[in-house]
Amino acid sequence: MARAGLTYGKEEAGIDIAVKRLIAIHDCNKRYKGMYPYGITTVFFLCEPVSGSFTENDETIASGYFALDDLPKLSEDKGSKEQVEVRFEAFHDLDWQAEFE
Repeated sequence: MARAGLTYGKEEAGIDIAVKRLIAIHDCNKRYKGMYPYGITTVFFLCEPVSGSFTENDETIASGYFALDDLPKLSEDKGSKEQVEVRFEAFHDLDWQAEFE
């Protein structure tokens, strides 16, 4: 669904979101060498919560917002601290150009 230049959808944890802009498209085989025998592409969007609330599911058991210097332990096979740092940069940079791999 799209309205006023935004795309709306449901985030995997059950929250309705508005997609603001594309941040990056990453080839996971370049980032996690040898971990996957198949190709995985990760797409990062800057999103804004619109409504709804967290719902526990097969992938996510808890939800929260964290400052960059107060991140919980990350699942390194799904994302790195470096990737989170770049996402914070993209959030603060209104002229951010999406990364493509």
